[in-house]
Amino acid sequence: MALDADKIYDLLLKKESDTYIGGIILDYLSLKQKLKNIDKQSWYFKNGLQANRKKLISLRKSYKKLREDYNKVTINDLKQNIVDAEKLIKDRYSKRINSIEMYHYRYLLSEISFNEELIYTKKKVEILQPIDYYETHTDELIKLID
Repeated sequence: MALDADKIYDLLLKKESDTYIGGIILDYLSLKQKLKNIDKQSWYFKNGLQANRKKLISLRKSYKKLREDYNKVTINDLKQNIVDAEKLIKDRYSKRINSIEMYHYRYLLSEISFNEELIYTKKKVEILQPIDYYETHTDELIKLID
């Protein structure tokens, strides 16, 4: 189901994603669309054109690495990561902790949250496609970010 550029742009403006993966894809596609229609952009956007191009490359690289990792891992691996982090929290941080330990504790909590998000996403989409795939397959994009 291919949509024309204006419809994709409208979709990206109206739709937000609560997931990290969805956020990267939406940011990438939105920025790519803006760069294709540079004449319609603000003076500030045009003034930062080089930075925006670098950001597009950075988003592509981030997604590529995330996609490689995502496609390798299973839901059971993610569940085990959560169990391991929760066990570490229980073993190390059941008592009072200092500020340095607090950083590690919060890191473990964020890892648990991220793994839960990946499980949620994996249940909807087993394999992530290349980022540009979602520009022409908006039905798959919507499935991923809903």
